[in-house]
Amino acid sequence: MIFRRILPGEALAYREIRLRALQDSPGAFLARYEDAILRTPESWEAQAEQGAEGSDRAIFLAIGEGAEPPVGLAALYRDAEPPGSTTGELIQVWVTPEQRGKGVAEGLIAHLLDWARGQGFIVVRAEVTPENGRALRFYQRGGFTVEPPIEPGGDLPIWKEL
Repeated sequence: MIFRRILPGEALAYREIRLRALQDSPGAFLARYEDAILRTPESWEAQAEQGAEGSDRAIFLAIGEGAEPPVGLAALYRDAEPPGSTTGELIQVWVTPEQRGKGVAEGLIAHLLDWARGQGFIVVRAEVTPENGRALRFYQRGGFTVEPPIEPGGDLPIWKEL
C-alpha cells in the first residue's frame, strides 16, 4: 500500500474517491453526495490542487498495488483563525469497505500526521458522530482524546497533540 499526498492534476481521482465515500458513509460527513455530485470540475480541481501544495492543507491518498484507484482518503486543513494557527481539522477520512481492518486508515493518518508535524501543526482535531463506534475506537487507539459533545445530541470532538 502506498500512502502519499495527492499530486497536482489528480482532481478526477480525488472526485471519484470522495463521491464514493459520501455514497458509502453518508452519516459520517457534513457534505452530502447529492450536493457534491453537482460541483463543477473546476471546484474539484481547485480543492485537489490546494490539497496538493502548500503548508495549510493536505489531502492524502492510500493507493493499492499497481495502477488501482485510491482506496483511502484523509485531509487536514489548518484553521484560518488566528493567522498562523498551529491547529488543524482532520476531515474526509474514509477507506473502502474492502480495505477496512487492514491498516489502511492507520497508514493514512500516520502519514498525514507526519506531514502536519513538519508544517508546524501542534493540535489536530475532528468530530465524530456518537453512532460511529468504529471510528471512535480507531481514533482512541491512535491516541486521540474524545470529549463529550459540545451540545446535546451533537458530534463528539476528538483531538490529538502532535
